[in-house]
Amino acid sequence: MVKSKKINFILLSAVFLSLIYYFLGTKLFLAAFVGVSGLLLVIYDIKIGLFASAFLYPFVPDALGLIMLLSMGFFVLLRTFLYKESFTVGERTVPLFIFAFIIVFSTITSIDPAGSVRDLALNAAGISFLFAMTNSIKTKGELNAFISTLLLSALVVALLGVVQYFTGVQMRPEWLDTENNTDIAVRVYSVFFNPNILAEYLVLITPIAVGITWYTKSMRKKFLFAASTGILLLCIVMTLSRGGWVGIALAALAFVLLVDKRLLLLGVPIILGGLAFLPQKVLDRITSIGSTVDSSNLYRIKIWQITKDVIRD
Repeated sequence: MVKSKKINFILLSAVFLSLIYYFLGTKLFLAAFVGVSGLLLVIYDIKIGLFASAFLYPFVPDALGLIMLLSMGFFVLLRTFLYKESFTVGERTVPLFIFAFIIVFSTITSIDPAGSVRDLALNAAGISFLFAMTNSIKTKGELNAFISTLLLSALVVALLGVVQYFTGVQMRPEWLDTENNTDIAVRVYSVFFNPNILAEYLVLITPIAVGITWYTKSMRKKFLFAASTGILLLCIVMTLSRGGWVGIALAALAFVLLVDKRLLLLGVPIILGGLAFLPQKVLDRITSIGSTVDSSNLYRIKIWQITKDVIRD
């Protein structure tokens, strides 16, 4: 009897899937199958969703990435209902709630509701993902696995950027003041389609890579993390993003001050030696930071002046 029920279930499932395939077609059927499978896996163990989101986020469309991050907090609440699991809200969550209140209030009172709703969704996605992380990743091993997944994703992104540098990519006019940077032919953007956004992403990830390289005790892992960090830094250089360079320099300074101030003495000869080996176009790009001749700098200075006027008003 039990065997007969199993056979009937398999037959009904096969018929059901065949009908779905017939009406949806191959692409939509595969997308639906992957989506439903992913949904079931996340309900079974939300850490699967967290790890998958961390790895896939740079490679999926913006809307899908936003949905992935937003859904993580929802799944925590869903698992609380299904499996009677409890979620924690500690003292460190209070600043997060204050921030959430501020952005919701700012959205309601905004003179540009459409733009503000977009920013609200982005902030809500980050808060949702953080909420899911703090309630799901409990052990040091799980945290290390999550960080490794994040770094693996960033490494793939950086490698694609390095490949772009040597194969060449088409640059948009607004990415560069061509009158003052005639020798620059390539600014890599990897999967982000904008070199500055790629630099922002890598600047956020690279300090984590440096930190785990520094604290890892296994020499084999230390070598792998150090090599990955080097590729991330190389890709940041290849973006030719001056803001990215300044950001990573400040991150390095903060890391040294927090870990061991004596490293400052070691950093000076490393920086001077590194400058000697940099291509001339990179050096020219560095020296142009703050220049009022460059049109992109003038644009940023104008934004800062307007912001200062808004704050004053």
